[in-house]
Amino acid sequence: MSKSLIVATVLLALALSTSQTAMAAPGPDINAQSFELAPAQADGIWARSALAQGSLDWSLRVLTTLQNNSLAFSSRDNERTVTQRVHASLWTMQLAAASGWGKWTFAMTLPVALRIASEGPNLLGFDRPLAPLFGDLRLEARRHLWQKVMAGIGQLDLAAGVMWALPTGASGSWLSEGGARFDLMGIASWRRGPWSADGSLIFRLRPLTQARVQLPPAASQVDPSVAVALAVGSEWLMQLEAERRWLRDRLGAHLALQIRGAMSSQATSEQTLVEGMLYADWRMNRGAWKLWGGIGGGVTQAYGSAQVRGVGGVQFDPESVSRDSDDDGFDDRDDKCPNAAEDADGFED
Repeated sequence: MSKSLIVATVLLALALSTSQTAMAAPGPDINAQSFELAPAQADGIWARSALAQGSLDWSLRVLTTLQNNSLAFSSRDNERTVTQRVHASLWTMQLAAASGWGKWTFAMTLPVALRIASEGPNLLGFDRPLAPLFGDLRLEARRHLWQKVMAGIGQLDLAAGVMWALPTGASGSWLSEGGARFDLMGIASWRRGPWSADGSLIFRLRPLTQARVQLPPAASQVDPSVAVALAVGSEWLMQLEAERRWLRDRLGAHLALQIRGAMSSQATSEQTLVEGMLYADWRMNRGAWKLWGGIGGGVTQAYGSAQVRGVGGVQFDPESVSRDSDDDGFDDRDDKCPNAAEDADGFED
């Protein structure tokens, strides 16, 4: 199943990339207000694990975002100042799949967003309410490098990985970065009993997607025109997540944190972002299904990044589904000989 997933991913990526049109990159206007559209909503803040992926995982991540902060555009109309504020309520989803092959883990993620409600200029590029906006397909490869079990400390794992976002999203959209986004990452994981922690340090090269809003010199109603421009820049991200499990691993509580900062002179102050999330998950059928939900928040000046966020999702692992391959009454996960029938005493004939 792992090889089939890899082949399907490559074919899908090639098919989508051929439909991508060139992104316009108009020059800045000296009279324009400019700010970056932060892509944090499409990223999520789940820390990656350094452990090798042993099976095929399917997951659907649904992030409901409430936009609390707003931008104000002002213009002078004789003696009166006209101000217009911009709000947006978004529903952002992540469709993700991962597969393991030896020490390698391959993953792909497709972000999708819907505009539930908004006010003001259409800065995020939605055609109409409830019309889905698809982002760039992200392909990721990680390799397990090192493992050590230490008495009194636990198990430590290290891994490294790369990620490339294919230019599959709509040209000029908030979720698309024109195929110029590339990540290098180092990953560390710790396990000890019911406790675990994962951390990632990511160096990212990507376009700094900016909205340039042209304000009329004088008008009774502010109606700015919006253009999207690109400037290549780099940034770093640190992702941390801690987990504690109870009830024979059925119930888990998670605390996640993501810090983002600029590394290039082209980046603006709006690029800096701090986000946190607290959520819980419940595993069913011994891990074949996993449901999770929680809340989070962020601190940023950039439009498009949530100050308040609710999250919910479901994950399915087909390799963990209960089955009895040899019809001997023993589940494969408990069967000493899953491909041959046993006597009632549990030993093969």
